[in-house]
Amino acid sequence: MTAPARFTTRLCASLAVAAALLAAPSAHAADPPQQLAATGEAVQFVRALGDEVVDILKSGEASRKARTTKLRGVFNRAFDVDAMARFATGRFWREANTTQQLEYLRLFRDYVAELYANRFADYGGQSFEVIGERTLDDETIVVAGRIDQAQKPSTRVEFRVRKTSDGLKIVDVYADGLSLLITKRDEFTAVLAKNGMDGLIERLRQSRQG
Repeated sequence: MTAPARFTTRLCASLAVAAALLAAPSAHAADPPQQLAATGEAVQFVRALGDEVVDILKSGEASRKARTTKLRGVFNRAFDVDAMARFATGRFWREANTTQQLEYLRLFRDYVAELYANRFADYGGQSFEVIGERTLDDETIVVAGRIDQAQKPSTRVEFRVRKTSDGLKIVDVYADGLSLLITKRDEFTAVLAKNGMDGLIERLRQSRQG
């Protein structure tokens, strides 16, 4: 495996926040995932994403605000954010009305993109290497990698990639076997159980302001 597949620990640690948000029912008819074989296509996709993020992070002339804006675009393009958003609300998604669903989706896209972009905006210089890939099922390829950083144990990460009508998308990321988005989902559903979809929408609005 060659060196082009390198990017920062901040990238991978925050990508792991995307972990458990797999596809769930949507407000509109979602295109079914297409079959994807372990032909190297998913590896190339993950490697290209890493190269793009590193180029942005290492840009000495760009301001932090400019880097954050570019990173937001990268993450919105590379992740199946709408599927992530739907899964994060569990059964409460089906109980929400269309107006609530659309507003939540809009806020969640901004929330996730801002979360990732802010965490990645300061380049730390740690490295990530793609190790290989394996087929999880007919629709999903797992791209395995390893984070190396000085004086700390290596961290294994796995990117789960699917082919959609919009091209390859990351639908899940694990770090050392742990999906941190399960924690995010638990956080969201706790708010939903107490305050409903309107309560979660308000919380996401406040997070943008704070």
